[in-house]
Amino acid sequence: TLGTALVERRHDVRLRSRSKTNEKAATWAKEAGARASHGTFRDAAEHGEIVMNCTSGAASLAALEAAGRDAMAGKILI
Repeated sequence: TLGTALVERRHDVRLRSRSKTNEKAATWAKEAGARASHGTFRDAAEHGEIVMNCTSGAASLAALEAAGRDAMAGKILI
């Protein structure tokens, strides 16, 4: 995955989901290593300098709304 590739290149990556208790995200973070973590859309937006919205087109706007305008302020959005 893109997140795994970034972690392998020594970037800190926070995978987002609707819930902090998402088992798939928790498993990924555990397997990807110390630079990997997971949280909500808002947690991920607050974490990074660059936010990559890798949701499906139909879910993109809802994901950005869940992240919060204030958490996204000043971030680079890809």
